[in-house]
Amino acid sequence: DVEDVVALPMLQHSAVLEEEDLLSIAVATARPARHAALGSRAEVSPPLAATLTERGGVEAARALAGNPGAQLDEETLTKLYRRHGEDT
Repeated sequence: DVEDVVALPMLQHSAVLEEEDLLSIAVATARPARHAALGSRAEVSPPLAATLTERGGVEAARALAGNPGAQLDEETLTKLYRRHGEDT
């Protein structure tokens, strides 16, 4: 997808996007690759991780689970495992 060629690196790496922007994008998009890009950011806040866990698919779950910069609290970890289990 041509849009994702531009969007994915921006979502994953842009320092211009603020927390509010990231949360809005996570809620507004239904594209698994975009959720995964957000979950792969160098730093993922607890609210963003929780939103991606609720709205994202297995791609986002894998990105969060493998990201040392993702701040996953106990509740989010539990939801992540319940939703995606061994797939992550």
